[in-house]
Amino acid sequence: MQTMKSVDILGVRVHSLSSADKAFVLHSLLVKKQSHVVVTVNPEIVMWAQKDRGYRDMINAADLSIADGVGLTFASRHAGQRLHRWTGYDFVLDLMGTAAKENRSVFLLGGKPLAAHKSALTLRKLYPTLRIAGAEQGPPIGMSGREIRVDESDQKYLIEHLRLLEPDILLVAFGHPKQEKWIARSLHLLPSVRVAVGVGGVFEYLSGSVYRAPWAMRVLGLEWLFRVVRQPWRLPRIITAVVRFTLAIWREKK
Repeated sequence: MQTMKSVDILGVRVHSLSSADKAFVLHSLLVKKQSHVVVTVNPEIVMWAQKDRGYRDMINAADLSIADGVGLTFASRHAGQRLHRWTGYDFVLDLMGTAAKENRSVFLLGGKPLAAHKSALTLRKLYPTLRIAGAEQGPPIGMSGREIRVDESDQKYLIEHLRLLEPDILLVAFGHPKQEKWIARSLHLLPSVRVAVGVGGVFEYLSGSVYRAPWAMRVLGLEWLFRVVRQPWRLPRIITAVVRFTLAIWREKK
């Protein structure tokens, strides 16, 4: 791919892509016969990277890091730079549209029970020519310190299953940092995969179990408020994404 502009947010590299760049980048990811890792960066991921250097190195080594959270665009402006936002949800839809046009297949992995299957049905309705290689929740992924924990027999079965189906695109919804760590551990075993993306909660939106914030709230950067009202249990995560992240940006600027 062409050299892309990037912005440093608390030591985490995030690419800044204009609307004109997006179609070219999506095509480039799929056309080359090599594996590409895409990370959808939000303030929570940036804050996790502050305490896990290995995780930060994974993010910075990704072929594409997009600005998923509106807080990142505000942080870039605070630093006198411009960062174009591309949410994980919008990225997935754009990628699926390109995949449908270029006859590429996708496998949906992770999420809550049935979320991957329901998301696959939604994508099939949106893009009738999209090739769905498969969809499943996958094995339980835990954390032991800073390392992911997965049963080796489950891992072996999953890898063999994916190798048999040979998807071009792999959407992984284990939540951060597990999804990025699993991709880093497993991608070299999956030669067919050209694009692997950690998609976080995208399956929740696609499956209809969670609604996106109204357009006006998204434009104003108030998605966090909508989530707190609809999902009060997310408050600790919102505090990290809104309060702790903002304070960290302010301290770095000083």
